[in-house]
Amino acid sequence: MKLIWYFNNIDIIIMHKCIFWNIYILLNNHRSNMSVNIEKAIVIDINLKSDNNHIVTFFNQKGIFRLVASGIDNLLSKNRNNLQLGSIVEIAYFPTRLKGKIGRLRSAYLETLLNLLEISNLTFFKNISNLLKNINSSNHLFELYQRVFPFIGKKYNSKLMTFFYAQSLFYFGIDPNYNQCRVCHRKNNLINFNIDKGGFICNRHSKDEPIQSIEYLNAIWLSFNNFKKYIFTIGYNLNYKIKNLYINIIKEAGYYV
Repeated sequence: MKLIWYFNNIDIIIMHKCIFWNIYILLNNHRSNMSVNIEKAIVIDINLKSDNNHIVTFFNQKGIFRLVASGIDNLLSKNRNNLQLGSIVEIAYFPTRLKGKIGRLRSAYLETLLNLLEISNLTFFKNISNLLKNINSSNHLFELYQRVFPFIGKKYNSKLMTFFYAQSLFYFGIDPNYNQCRVCHRKNNLINFNIDKGGFICNRHSKDEPIQSIEYLNAIWLSFNNFKKYIFTIGYNLNYKIKNLYINIIKEAGYYV
């Protein structure tokens, strides 16, 4: 009898182990089937959702997107130390498959740090984040951010923002002709730029538009076409004027920047 009882219990133990092992395999198969996306992005915002979860806002070539990040309150968390505002990071995350839900961050690796201890950099980040939060579609602004990053903090921040405002107009439904006459498409003898009327116009097709200075027209052209020449050659007063022009036209289109 004792021998029978012993073997019966052995069978039960083996059966339980098999059940637990099968459950373990199923769970691991489920995890392995979950796709992991690896992308580079800018850290735009971090907000507390619950005691252990934060919502992290990122921006990259696909636009603005958000992920749940767990455990970044922990001082030893690698993600906590790598998720620095304004910085460029490489992230691995599980995308959501459900409408209305957001994915979950697995890991973040800091690639390029933005020094927010500098007041000018902090101002730049506030302005650029307000701008990028409006864009949730494919764009070239993330690639541009990577290109200009070495120039941030070198007394060029205000001019860089002007360049970003100019480059972003298209995504707000504002698409002036910034390279040639809006009527005949000639690139010579441009005398006026009016963003409300469609951009540049040449001397042949100008009617009541005033002739603007070559310095102003050149600055407008550079703000759309060459960021290095713009930040190196355009004066601060002229930059201030052009930047406000772009900010106002974006606001008139109904966006907050």
